[in-house]
Amino acid sequence: MAIAATAILAASATTACISTPAWRGTSAQVAALRPAAIGPEPGPAPARARTLTVRVYADDDYRAQVMHWRRQFRALVRDVNAPLAQAYQVRLEIVAMRPWSHDGDTDLYALVNQLADTDPGDDVDWVVGLVSHLDRATPSFHRIGAAHLASRHIVLRGMNDIAERAFLKEVAGGLIWAEDEELYRARKRHKERAVFLHEWAHSLGALHHAAPEDLMSPSYSHRAAWFSPENDAIIRAALPFRGEPRTAERRQAERDAIRAAVARHERAFARAELAQLRAVLDAPRAPRLRLSARVPPPVRARVARAARLAAAGNYRAVYDEILPLTEALDDEPEVFALACTAAVRVTGAAAPAPTVCRRAAELVTDDASPLLELAGAHARAGDRAAALDLARQAHARLASTAAADEAGWRALATLYQHLSVYTWLDDALAHLPDRDDVREARAAATRTRHVIGLPADAAALGIPPADEGEYARAVQTALAHVYAGRIDDATAAIAELRRRWPNAPGHLIAQCDLDVRAGRAAAAARACRGALARWDGAVWAHYLLGTLAAQRRQWARARRHLQRAIAIEPNLEAAWRLRAQVCRRAGDDAALAELRAAFRARFGRELR
Repeated sequence: MAIAATAILAASATTACISTPAWRGTSAQVAALRPAAIGPEPGPAPARARTLTVRVYADDDYRAQVMHWRRQFRALVRDVNAPLAQAYQVRLEIVAMRPWSHDGDTDLYALVNQLADTDPGDDVDWVVGLVSHLDRATPSFHRIGAAHLASRHIVLRGMNDIAERAFLKEVAGGLIWAEDEELYRARKRHKERAVFLHEWAHSLGALHHAAPEDLMSPSYSHRAAWFSPENDAIIRAALPFRGEPRTAERRQAERDAIRAAVARHERAFARAELAQLRAVLDAPRAPRLRLSARVPPPVRARVARAARLAAAGNYRAVYDEILPLTEALDDEPEVFALACTAAVRVTGAAAPAPTVCRRAAELVTDDASPLLELAGAHARAGDRAAALDLARQAHARLASTAAADEAGWRALATLYQHLSVYTWLDDALAHLPDRDDVREARAAATRTRHVIGLPADAAALGIPPADEGEYARAVQTALAHVYAGRIDDATAAIAELRRRWPNAPGHLIAQCDLDVRAGRAAAAARACRGALARWDGAVWAHYLLGTLAAQRRQWARARRHLQRAIAIEPNLEAAWRLRAQVCRRAGDDAALAELRAAFRARFGRELR
């Protein structure tokens, strides 16, 4: 199960009497240390907020370290409820606060699993565990808390007041006395709320975003104020499913809603994090087969417990529970299906995952899940050949199964997307309902085809479907070298493209771009025209030819290529902007007005 790490800090009361400190530095320097206000942009008063429930557990060390811990945590929840009510019309309500004893593991991921074992959270919206603080303060969310993505369990470390004060002194750089209580309290309160909301958003599926002003930045910043529009969309997609009965249908609807929100904004997030979230959202369904009658009741109870743990996303515990059973129950499909899922989550493509997943595929003959699980593990490990072989086996199994398997086709489509195999991706998407996320996945694949020069009939150009991922990476690598100014690397990459796929447009697209940047206009034009002779849908070749024509004041030719680029890829804003420049320089006010109106209709803002 993918884990998103973050933190919370529970403040302890300070009772010492401290005299008013002397300030150092200018007022501007001191103001720069003050935290931002947390919350959305000001808006109308929120409607009545829905109540969502939280159950809290505090371990022995936390209760010993944090004075009045119940009161402190309740105050924190009250603090975050104001912006949550304003932005999302929800408020959190603590329904119970309990002591918690665990096995003393200091690994936060293991503690999340233990918390899920202690309380599956079936009757509340979140379960929060509070554990002991670190010896030193850190801005890294990954060291001071953890949560399963798109689930209900969060573990948060406490705050070491001494270490946090020392950290403030360090970041202040001597501008103030470390004992300045007002500034310390303001920063501490900001950090408490920021990391709580960071973790809360992870539990709804939100992903890291690089800007320090964003609450989902990987590292804490006192400038963090609210969520990016992309993460806000994910949060809004997931929240309606909290406070509702946890039926299988509702869980699937929640996953679909999050998946659709992510698909609309995937360019904002790192590929690795998208893969983690999709692994959660696309987790294959529980096995359909039952245990045979020969399995004794105690063992049956262990398998049932493992299935419950898997439903909660606690795969480490599933692994420990189910792997010892596989030797004795070597012909039980449900046991091996659970073992496959758990082994992949815990060990990836390493042993024992290949053995148990292949055995599961032999036993569960009408389900592609074990093959998809193992294929995904190989893909994440970088073993493209093994992943593609297993994906093709899963594809054949899905196609031959009479019952519709939407989850299986969705998982296969995600795998093909990761491997950049667009022909087979199109086939997998054709088996899915025509919803927003499916349409966006299809559109994203089409956009990539146009950029790298991969037509639907690419096999006729010498690129069979199995080679599409390698071709895509080779073109993207060559273009990356071009953009970075690494001329020798770009030249070598283009030569390799030409050697392997001489009839495809890719090497000519990259060569054209390289020649444009080197000022070789005639050579660039020949390369781009050669790319378009192979496939007129190569959008970047049209854009570059439009650029060359505009440089030569050949307005009609520039307009023709840029109009074609926009028609192929309407979201290519660079083509819109260059087309507007051509209109201005050619004195074509009517065409410019028409272009601006079309841009406004598509993007919702003015064309500058």
